[in-house]
Amino acid sequence: MDRVSCQRQIRSRIPLVQNLRSDLQSRPATPGVVGKVGGHNLLPWMVSGRKTIRIHFDTMLSRDVTGGPPITLFVSSELKKMNDIVWLRDGRVVYSLAEAEGTGSVCNYWTTRLDLSTGKRLEEPRRLTNWPSFCVSSGTATNDDKRLAFAAWSSFFTSYIADLEAGGTRIQNPRHFTLEDSDDYIADWTADSKAVIVAQNRGDHYGLYKQFVNSDTPEPIVSSVGGGVVNFAVMSPDDRWVIAFIWPVGGGLSLERPAAPLPIVRIPIAGGAQETILQLSRPAPVSCARPPSNTCVIAEQTDDQKQMIVSVLDPINGRGPELARFDLDRDIDVFVDNLICAISPDGTRLAIARSLESPIEIHSLRGQLIHVIPSGISGKKIAIGWAADREGFFVTRQAPGGTELLHLDLNGRAESLRKCSVELVLPRPLPTAVIWQFLTIGRA
Repeated sequence: MDRVSCQRQIRSRIPLVQNLRSDLQSRPATPGVVGKVGGHNLLPWMVSGRKTIRIHFDTMLSRDVTGGPPITLFVSSELKKMNDIVWLRDGRVVYSLAEAEGTGSVCNYWTTRLDLSTGKRLEEPRRLTNWPSFCVSSGTATNDDKRLAFAAWSSFFTSYIADLEAGGTRIQNPRHFTLEDSDDYIADWTADSKAVIVAQNRGDHYGLYKQFVNSDTPEPIVSSVGGGVVNFAVMSPDDRWVIAFIWPVGGGLSLERPAAPLPIVRIPIAGGAQETILQLSRPAPVSCARPPSNTCVIAEQTDDQKQMIVSVLDPINGRGPELARFDLDRDIDVFVDNLICAISPDGTRLAIARSLESPIEIHSLRGQLIHVIPSGISGKKIAIGWAADREGFFVTRQAPGGTELLHLDLNGRAESLRKCSVELVLPRPLPTAVIWQFLTIGRA
């Protein structure tokens, strides 16, 4: 079949203008207003009167053009929170900050005034905008410092369902399943393979829904999941519970590396309040078998980051007995990358990799090595999922120019199923169908 691009551009890039005097609505700008690229990572030397401003080793400095010692304006901890930075001629600076309580790519402009000779704040920071669903970049001010032109952008996950053919080595009839222009993704299949669990980002919260594959109407499971972002969710084998890992937002160290505890919760598929199963100090993947097996497992990294411990996870009773322990080939930052571990559909085997670049190993539930798949995939693995017949895997990996979804058989033969120029995430296979999803970047 012909290759179909997996990137969907949701909007064209349109410059916007914001009045810098007050909280006015943004509107389309005159074409060509946006010139230079903003953002402090690309910040050049800039002159304000007799002062030059630059970033040096993650610190923003001001210095008189005639010489003299540099003056610190923003230290590294402050700059890390900023995205777009635009200096005005009267000493004001306009900058964007990510929303601490947001669950997506949301930021807003703020402003303050500094004395460039001393670095002293002359005004308290003041919010300029209050946008709920996008972020900004490439800001530039008019000569009279009254208007700011910028580009707005948003990002969200997009899911597809496709039919499997030729033993899972070819896909046909890919179809976009989550049709809304928002951050929705398919978390897992129900046990009867007739419906999927959809996580929906609604700006300040996530909801969970059940939706049949032949229907356009989601059925609510819980309208608002408490505690943060639904990082992943899987169905329990008995189809009674959604097991979800919650990524806290706000009140922690940062959105990328939140403070513990990180909860794993159960949510009744019939509806009802979520309940905490475990509190973790770092992310840990959960996978579940299919009926008649009733086994779920959790893979946790040890504190010294040298081993992966696989234990039984029960939706009611929490962490059960340890099943196996595997030495890792290298340190893995689990706040950035995934541990590779998945239980087989029949609940009798574990597939693991000792690093993101290591070959996939198949073990019994007690850790005895059964088979090592010859290395048929180069590059960094993102995630794996068992094929329903247990004769291979669906693997996502980083590839030149983006990411790739592949089928890998037990002999190491790899067949490319989909290539993407954006982030591709965990596939969800069935005997006759597969789900994949990727991150879409749109600009407005």
